[in-house]
Amino acid sequence: MERIVRPKLEDIPNLSSYKETFDDYNVECDAGSREWQSSGTIYNLLKSEVKKIVKAIVLFVMDIH
Repeated sequence: MERIVRPKLEDIPNLSSYKETFDDYNVECDAGSREWQSSGTIYNLLKSEVKKIVKAIVLFVMDIH
């Protein structure tokens, strides 16, 4: 099975402006001073973009079969 190539955060227009925020959050998560929560603007934007990417992959796979 081929590896799924995911776009970089900075290549997703709706999320690119949040790259520094994600990087800061990742540092805080690694340090144990922050946890990802399933709410808020950033989480919901990320979830929405992931759904779009998954839909594109599924449509591509269905198209080649």
